[in-house]
Amino acid sequence: RIPLVAKVPLWEDAPDLTSALAAGPQPGTRAEFEMLRRIEEMVEGDRRFAAVRAAGYLPEVNALVTERLPARPLGSAGRETASAARRAGAWLRLFHDALGDARDAAAAPADLVHPADGLDAPAGAPDALVRAVDTARREVLALGGRTLRLAVAHGDLGPSNVLVTGDGRVAVLDPNLEPAPVEADLAKLSVALRTSRRRLAVGIPAGSRFRPEAALLEGYGDHDAGVYRVCRRAAAVRRWIDVERSAAAGPRRLLLVPARRVLRRETA
Repeated sequence: RIPLVAKVPLWEDAPDLTSALAAGPQPGTRAEFEMLRRIEEMVEGDRRFAAVRAAGYLPEVNALVTERLPARPLGSAGRETASAARRAGAWLRLFHDALGDARDAAAAPADLVHPADGLDAPAGAPDALVRAVDTARREVLALGGRTLRLAVAHGDLGPSNVLVTGDGRVAVLDPNLEPAPVEADLAKLSVALRTSRRRLAVGIPAGSRFRPEAALLEGYGDHDAGVYRVCRRAAAVRRWIDVERSAAAGPRRLLLVPARRVLRRETA
């Protein structure tokens, strides 16, 4: 027997399983299925990487079926986080170059949607977050017209979408396939690692010598450090916005004090 996983995506117009199943086939899900097949071919024979094998696409219910890979998320890799992050960086570089059509070109507005997405302070946000949103939005928009390294980015590269097998190989899930500077993918994963739930709960910032981030960038190789800083700030601001919204009411508001301490540092 081969253990399988069926994924039915939810989105704004289909926010629950019933409406998602009734919506029928969606081009984004089929594109994800096809990209997973291409990723299998990309990593075949490379001992650094594993693959989440796409078993099929069921258009009637818009379900993507994959084999279950025996692995754990990067965020749970413990002492192996830095070495796994290095391999994740190498995987991302291969993905951008081999499948993402990476190229140097002038950034159009469509290329900046991903790094700029969600940069809106929620009602009642602290002044520090409002200022951080304004700064991040201004910096991202300033990239327009500049020659950047652009690609079809993964778009949702977080620790839960990077899997580490028992022998240390890395596999990546859930490609969203959005046009963006290549540094946007790096920044999203870096910020997610730097602002883990544990760090937010205890209020301990990651610091400037955070090993998993350094390993991720080392594994990726050449990139524009200035563009990376802009994308990282934008990703950190979005993380702060998400935290504020999720803790807007109820007992989770108590966690905002240590979380804000970390996020204020990340967005400075």
